[in-house]
Amino acid sequence: MTGNRRHADALPHGDPFALPAALPAALGGSVSRATVAAIWIIAIYLFAKMFYVAKSGMAQPADAMLCVLAFFIVPPRSMLALLKGELALVALVVWIALVNLTWFMITNDASFLTSTLYYLFNLLIVIAFFGVRSRNPALFDRIVCNAIVAAVLVETAVVLYQRLSGMSALRTIGTFRNPNQLAYWGIIMLSMFVMLRRNKLRRSDLLVMAAGIFCQYASASRAGLIALLALLVVWLYFALGTGRKRVIACLGVVAVGTLLALSPAMDSSAVSGAGQTAVGARLTEESETSQFDERQYNRIIDYYQYTIFGAGEGYLARFNVGREFTLEIHSSLGTMLFSYGVPGFGLFMLFLFNVYRRLPLSLSIYLMPSLLYGVTHQGLRFTLFWGLIGVAIAMGREYQQAPKRAASAPPLRRPHEERGPDYLRALAGASSRRDRPAGHGAE
Repeated sequence: MTGNRRHADALPHGDPFALPAALPAALGGSVSRATVAAIWIIAIYLFAKMFYVAKSGMAQPADAMLCVLAFFIVPPRSMLALLKGELALVALVVWIALVNLTWFMITNDASFLTSTLYYLFNLLIVIAFFGVRSRNPALFDRIVCNAIVAAVLVETAVVLYQRLSGMSALRTIGTFRNPNQLAYWGIIMLSMFVMLRRNKLRRSDLLVMAAGIFCQYASASRAGLIALLALLVVWLYFALGTGRKRVIACLGVVAVGTLLALSPAMDSSAVSGAGQTAVGARLTEESETSQFDERQYNRIIDYYQYTIFGAGEGYLARFNVGREFTLEIHSSLGTMLFSYGVPGFGLFMLFLFNVYRRLPLSLSIYLMPSLLYGVTHQGLRFTLFWGLIGVAIAMGREYQQAPKRAASAPPLRRPHEERGPDYLRALAGASSRRDRPAGHGAE
């Protein structure tokens, strides 16, 4: 009886198809060792991703591990399932490769090829998360949520040590290279956590949320704080039952966020991994360079002709004539528009729309905080963002397949009915279908 209740708790709340789908596992269904190993590899990746050893922008040890093991933990049929079902994503990667290859042939700058490799690796990340979760969603959600809990608590301990030991002044980097990476990591991890919990956090999960909020505050990232406020407002809105509670909770979050934004930690100067920087000085030197220019948003206006077909990602010296430094556009959406033009930006938005429409609003909305953060930061190379996308795609397929599973499942046996051969054969067939990746045959 306990096993039945535990399994049911892992399924979508309020899903009318949950009980028939849970029957095979509750009656003794088994999970293959390969599936368990694949899920643990994803969990280890999520935990190890916070340890930055290589310099910013380079593949970290966790990325190298997953890149090597992805082809072993994801069956070819799952890869084909994603590629066939996400044609907009495939077309986007092909367009990115074509634009960068064209500019490489024109400029002979190898940075264009490096940028293409990042997007190919991100596609692999999406496939890995989608393929592994599709093999056993309930087990994936449970193990991955535990990995997120462990990662957030360990990162919080590191951040707390840095704050108490005086290793950081106003901005803390944790295990990362700069505080913005810490902020983006926290947003994605908390978003994935609440999404996999399906807005039903346990009491112990509130400690994880509090730890994640502390890391965000320690990073002193304005974009991170805004994204965090959006995440908390969304979570409280869907977690609380009545409209009155929702309004009170959301107003409380906004009030606390306003106080944090006005606190000394968000003030003029900050400490990053490279040393002291004058963040406030850049904001006040409007006569020399504005925040708009500092983040290179002006490039989209000054070189608007590149927004038609894209300037590619590389050889930034083309756009920094007379400037002392060369920077990329600090925006995921701005980078997609300027680097890959209207076609690339359109495919990217179409892909996101397809991900959103397959999920109920109460879950798809958790992609918004990460995208909101990407308005003022370039987060397309942050692999965890694509892992979140992979999870969202897998959950969307799960919701699409729910009516089909309910239609093919055997009828529930009443207590007075015998469990005859026909019933057992039907039950075995339903169990076999459920263990397969969504929409595919056995591995």
